Order: sequence, then C-alpha cells, then structure tokens
Amino acid sequence: MGKIIQFPIKHPADEVRQELDALADEIDMCMSDIDHLNNHCLELMIGYEQLLERFCELQGIDMAEVLEKLKDDSKR
Repeated sequence: MGKIIQFPIKHPADEVRQELDALADEIDMCMSDIDHLNNHCLELMIGYEQLLERFCELQGIDMAEVLEKLKDDSKR
C-alpha cells in the first residue's frame, strides 16, 4: 500500500493564538507611538518654557511671577 501524507490540522486555538499575536504586535506599535509622542511633547514644553523665559526677559517681567500665576491657574 502507498504512503499516506498527513496534512497539518488547524485547531481553533491556533487561529486564536495567531489573532493574539497580531494584537500584541499592534499594541507594541501603539506603545512605541505613544513613547514618541511623549518625547515630542516634552521637547515642545521645553521649547515653550525657553521662549516664555526669553519673552519675559525682553518685556522686563519677573519669570517667577508668571510661573506662580500659571501654577495658580492650574489648580482651578
């Protein structure tokens, strides 16, 4: 008699595992995007503070007063 070739049998759990892997990959990509956005926001905040400090210098405004005002406004 001839040799019987066995084909791999897919189980429902295999499909679920593949979907889990795909979702895990997407989550990793999203987390990486969040990390990049967070770094970008930090860079923008630093630039904003530097410009604000320069503006205060040019206008003869006490930077400490501005920061205190911003702090008070954020408490509301």
